[in-house]
Amino acid sequence: MSTSQKFSQLAGVDAVKYLMAFCVVAIHFRANYIEAGHEQFLYPVWFDWLIKLAVPFFFMATGFLLQRKLGAIDSVSERRRFMFERCRKVLKMWVLWNLIYLPLIVYYFFYFDYTLLEAVKFYVYMITLYGGVFCGFPLWYLYSLIFITFTVALLQPLRGYRYWLLAIFVGAIFMRWLFPEPENPILRLNNRLIGYAYGGGLAFVGGMLVYSFRRRLNLLFYLAAICLSLAMKYLGDLPYIPQVGALGLFGLSLALSGRMGEVQLIGLRRQSMWIYFTHMIVIAFYFKVFDVQALIANEWVNFALIELGAGLLGYALCRTERTPFGRPLSGLI
Repeated sequence: MSTSQKFSQLAGVDAVKYLMAFCVVAIHFRANYIEAGHEQFLYPVWFDWLIKLAVPFFFMATGFLLQRKLGAIDSVSERRRFMFERCRKVLKMWVLWNLIYLPLIVYYFFYFDYTLLEAVKFYVYMITLYGGVFCGFPLWYLYSLIFITFTVALLQPLRGYRYWLLAIFVGAIFMRWLFPEPENPILRLNNRLIGYAYGGGLAFVGGMLVYSFRRRLNLLFYLAAICLSLAMKYLGDLPYIPQVGALGLFGLSLALSGRMGEVQLIGLRRQSMWIYFTHMIVIAFYFKVFDVQALIANEWVNFALIELGAGLLGYALCRTERTPFGRPLSGLI
């Protein structure tokens, strides 16, 4: 069974992306819950596997959509212009979101008793190498997209640019594998920069290749990827489980899109991005500002409240951006 049915709205992808946004919330809830001094909080193995597919899925969807747009542009110069413009847009979003998170980040510096000099040094270091600080750390998604889209733009004149792109990302992975903890400070700095600048590169180019070969890939291929990823997880957290699993999940979402035809889920698409970019605000207030988790002993109740809060905030912002008053918000996602 092929997944190459005609579809334009990608409603299945939007639906799965919405679920993946809540998976990202689950990742950061656990990290903050443990940091708050609770015992190791473990998810069931299958759920731990599922939530780690979220970020690769986002990168894969972005790569797929951009390749679809690039495929409709014949001129190399126009494709380069389009990608540079996309890079500029992502850079603007990254700067704006870091500014939005800045007051909370300052609060974190006071919370952890940083001196002014320590705070400035740490902030510059984290922003430069990782793209985000404290509750703004998920902004590395945009940080990575800046480097990826810029690289795609530069490679446009090359025939088979997708394979050159794949070679670059695989080369970055190989370099980090070859020098995992180098003593040379320059190599160590380079490894950390590459790890986040190109952190989403493999999934991104995977999405591009899925679009290019969509008529040759069938449902069985994607189901095999899901099964392989799960087997790798149960065999002991082998490398690149999330990327393999995200490939399978993305393929299934494409098949679902084919079944759904011209159904539109634009609201869910935008809510998923609002949830991704704002859920750490909910987590920061819950754990650091008001310390709500200290009042509730059950970890699953805390988990449910965080997920509910992130979902409601995402829904409220999605509704607000449709009003004349909230229209400027649409430029943030």
